[in-house]
Amino acid sequence: MTRVTPRDIDVEEDARLFAMLGDPTRLRIAQLLLDGEKYVSELAELTGASPTGISQQLRFLREGGFVARRKAGNRAFYKMNSDRLADFLKAAPGFSRLPPSAADR
Repeated sequence: MTRVTPRDIDVEEDARLFAMLGDPTRLRIAQLLLDGEKYVSELAELTGASPTGISQQLRFLREGGFVARRKAGNRAFYKMNSDRLADFLKAAPGFSRLPPSAADR
């Protein structure tokens, strides 16, 4: 059995990933983007957060390289841009889907 050491993994990338996962709104946005591209108002409606709050979290995610933005007219569409994050959310038990937000109830 091969022993994995911190030199064998990208510790910096892991730290960025876990910092992103530390905020419930960002985590919920990332989960929703697993299902495909969405725009700010749609994410706000699905999460129950304000469009301003969603925009702030999307800026953090975009600057971290986790999501990408595409402009179309007066709308900005966002999609998952990190295979590492997508793979983690799909594979980690309990992270692939959070319980429904207040907006889902």
